[in-house]
Amino acid sequence: DRLHSTAHSHHRIILTEIMGHRAGWLALGAGIAGGADVILLPEVPYDVDAIVAKIERRRSHGSTFSVIAVAEGALNTATRMAPAQDIAKATG
Repeated sequence: DRLHSTAHSHHRIILTEIMGHRAGWLALGAGIAGGADVILLPEVPYDVDAIVAKIERRRSHGSTFSVIAVAEGALNTATRMAPAQDIAKATG
């Protein structure tokens, strides 16, 4: 709840790292309970372009913020970068 209000009031994309290096169920549960817009798990490779598209889609519908729940073991399998680096590189 506080992440949403902070992200909304400051028009930010907030990435929240959640413990569980190889246990994505922790991030999944926390992300669902917290209403995350995107949840990244170590067991499921992610595509940064899909995340950027989701954020842009939210913006086109009037949302000025996004919350992303990230399991600490999540990596882009193509670049081997952590999500924050990956998203920053893709969005500038």
